[in-house]
Amino acid sequence: MLADQTDIPAKPVLGEVGAAAKVSAFAGGMATDGHLSMTPEGARPLLRHHQIASAFAQRRRAVTSVEWGVEPGGDGPADKAAADDLRAQLEALRWDAVTDKMLHGLFFGFAAAEAIYAMDGARVRLADIRVRKAERFLWKGHECRLKTEGKADGEELAPAKWWLFRAPSDNDDDPYGPGLAWPLWWLDYFSRNAARLWGLALEKWSDPTVLGTYPQGTSETEIDELLEALLKVRGNAAVAVPESAKVSLLEAMRASGGNYDKFMEFLDSAISKVILGQTMTTDEGSSLSQARVHADVKVELVRGDADLLCESFNVTVAAWLTAWNFPGAVPPRVWRRLPDAEDLNARAARDEIVGRMSGLRPTAEHVVEIYGGKWERSQGQPADSGNPGNRETKTVALADPVTGAGRDALDDLAGQAAGALAPEIAAWIAAAEAELAAAGSLEDFRERLAQVAATAGVDKAAEVLGAVMTLADLQGRAEALDGPDPQG
Repeated sequence: MLADQTDIPAKPVLGEVGAAAKVSAFAGGMATDGHLSMTPEGARPLLRHHQIASAFAQRRRAVTSVEWGVEPGGDGPADKAAADDLRAQLEALRWDAVTDKMLHGLFFGFAAAEAIYAMDGARVRLADIRVRKAERFLWKGHECRLKTEGKADGEELAPAKWWLFRAPSDNDDDPYGPGLAWPLWWLDYFSRNAARLWGLALEKWSDPTVLGTYPQGTSETEIDELLEALLKVRGNAAVAVPESAKVSLLEAMRASGGNYDKFMEFLDSAISKVILGQTMTTDEGSSLSQARVHADVKVELVRGDADLLCESFNVTVAAWLTAWNFPGAVPPRVWRRLPDAEDLNARAARDEIVGRMSGLRPTAEHVVEIYGGKWERSQGQPADSGNPGNRETKTVALADPVTGAGRDALDDLAGQAAGALAPEIAAWIAAAEAELAAAGSLEDFRERLAQVAATAGVDKAAEVLGAVMTLADLQGRAEALDGPDPQG
């Protein structure tokens, strides 16, 4: 909470109080009392920078593109009813669009939205949530005030009316955080000036200036005639200097002025790091594994944004509506669910299990791609051991068929049993593979496999194997009776 709004009035302030027509011109800074954060007036032009706009939009879209929901604050009927009511209201308000606007508080340091209330019978309805420009507010200590005509210090915010969200800060003394604009200001400044100088260099050296020289004592008329002739050669620019009558082109010494493109790439990369915590979701990466690590960094950053924004709404607007519409109920909680980063330990366990079942091993390229890092081959390891196409692969089978002269009656029985049980065996393997794909860890797969074994149908398998064992026993007895006399 940025301002003390713990006292909820018995009735809400209906309608709109922060319309633009009621507010003074957006002049003057938002920060007061020596606060060092830059003002929204100074920060807003930074959003026109191509890399800042792109990276910041990516950070906001990462929040608004994921699932959101409303869960009850408790288990009581009133708690669940309050959650259902709030969910329906937010769906009608295009909650993603509201969230995207409020997330600009991460850039400016804080954001403010006015809750527009209306009565729906005996219930208070959230008719709209309108995010106001940060320039329209000023601070007196920790009190946020709305700038209006004729009031230099602004006017107090109506209670239980304003949803305030602040960017993370390193202390509780400042009323709002410094915002992303604070570290981005110098990067934007250097980037804009570098682009301007780069453009001038391109204009100057891609179209060289024509240089003409003339001997001492040349008349003004002759000099004008020389310039006129030079301009016919190169219409953009020409220079006439006294010396000899030679004409040449002023060419660029490209190595002397540095590389503008490298400097611009550095600045764009630094901007991405400030906004996203990494660079590979906006720029090209060197490997999939590195890109995944960078994406995981962004996910953690965005998850923090979602949690902070939802929390600021839950302790304000959600709590106020619950107090008015469902007295005594525990306020519901709005949430955003972002995907978790991939557990590489679980991935490694899954790869190991698949390898044991299939008889295959991952290629060296696969290992580097998934797990990253730099690898070298173990001593004594064949150079092609990581490539299944370059070695003989032995797959695991229940029984290897025996052909030719070595085949006997028991082999025939085993073949018949395998054929009879083929559908059941295929079903068991399919069930195990499905549980393997869904398992989050080796321990989880072990438990899932035990459940598959407990529920798998084994009646037919027991019947077939019992018959096979009986026939094998009888076959063995017959061969013993027909065999040679052990006495010789």
